[in-house]
Amino acid sequence: MKTYQDLLTAGASEQARTDFILSAIREHLTDPLVREAEINQQYYDGMNVTITQADKFITDIMGKTVPDIYHANHKIKCSLYPYFINQQVLFLLGNGISFSNSTTLKKLGKDFEHTVTQIAIDCLNGGKAFGFWNFDHLENYSIREFAPLYDEETGRLTAGIRFWRLTPEKPLRVILFEPDGYTEYIKTDGELEVKTAKRPYIQRIIASTTGVEIAPGEAYPGFPIVPLETHNRKTAMYGHRDSIDGYDLLASGLLNNIDNFELVYWIIKGAPALADDPEALNEIYQRLITTRMVAVGEGQDMEEHRVEIPYEASSAGLDFMRKQLFSDFMAFDPYSVAGGADTATQIKASYEPLNEKTDLFEYQITKFIEGILELAKIDDIPTYTRSMIVNKQEEAQVVIQAAEYTDEEYTTRKLLDIIGDADQSEEIIKRRDAEAMERFAEPITAEGDDVG
Repeated sequence: MKTYQDLLTAGASEQARTDFILSAIREHLTDPLVREAEINQQYYDGMNVTITQADKFITDIMGKTVPDIYHANHKIKCSLYPYFINQQVLFLLGNGISFSNSTTLKKLGKDFEHTVTQIAIDCLNGGKAFGFWNFDHLENYSIREFAPLYDEETGRLTAGIRFWRLTPEKPLRVILFEPDGYTEYIKTDGELEVKTAKRPYIQRIIASTTGVEIAPGEAYPGFPIVPLETHNRKTAMYGHRDSIDGYDLLASGLLNNIDNFELVYWIIKGAPALADDPEALNEIYQRLITTRMVAVGEGQDMEEHRVEIPYEASSAGLDFMRKQLFSDFMAFDPYSVAGGADTATQIKASYEPLNEKTDLFEYQITKFIEGILELAKIDDIPTYTRSMIVNKQEEAQVVIQAAEYTDEEYTTRKLLDIIGDADQSEEIIKRRDAEAMERFAEPITAEGDDVG
């Protein structure tokens, strides 16, 4: 892999730098982690690579293996992998990111939470991803489009190359990020050329009565691209691809068997000559699988034999593999509490594997966000509210039972939070207090008293 020192060694001439950039990109694309990230992204997009490329073959009665163009070849692609990724990310970030200072999130840009979510997804798919703090907003770079250049002495990300093209026919666009600024390049049919000369990350325009002036450029307190890595620097798919493929292949095979009636065979009676004529038998077989019909001669008969399709066994196998996948990915299975009668303790126990997995990821997310806050010169700490299914009736009963030990406002807020109306708490408390004041202000008279 190329390092920051390799960039410095390449030299200052543009030719040397462009040669280095193209070499670094080529080497980066051959990195096993990047190639795995490309495949994982296809799975995340709903395209199982293995089953998509799988072809069916048959061996005819002559013993020749040929492509099977006669039977159905359904290719079922389950959505479990993207479900596992989205569940883990949204379990942590689905309720947003909270800061102690109410102005922090505004300073980080309106799309900050969404961008962090996308970076987290790319990180799980690729083992790592990168966030570029671009003055007042965060940008997402996946490992598939960003080649990091680490410092050999400190191990820190010190420079990097972002590259992309809209389509294979469009120009290659490249940005070289260095500690003190960035340079834009473009490659059409010829060599890689400078599109925009190197400039600092922060430039301020000062307008006055005498005109417009560009102030000297500024740098960030550190390199403005922060990496987000999984705790073990491996992708979420690592070690599980065979299980995903097996589930899809089993589901596809079951449907193919039902569609093709493959578990049917025929016995031809009254045709002893066919036993020694494999070509004739092969012709009969081809007619059966293509037209579902065959003509027999006088005195001949065909007897159909069916083997019951092992639907229950295949279905049980799919159910077993599905449970195994949820276990391997440490995911929460919503069907395990679908009945709605589970206690809060049972529900929390079902979430424990996902909680443990997310604990590791939360540390990495927090470390990443703290790096962005340092670049933005913001002193704050992120916190999260995990998104969980709860037994609302049981939780409400607990709050009501504890009401005699707490004040009325606390009880109201907790109950509104449980039923999902926490955003209405301020207004409801104000209306309740106003009604209480009105009742207190009403005159009180006692009927029948002798006054005067």
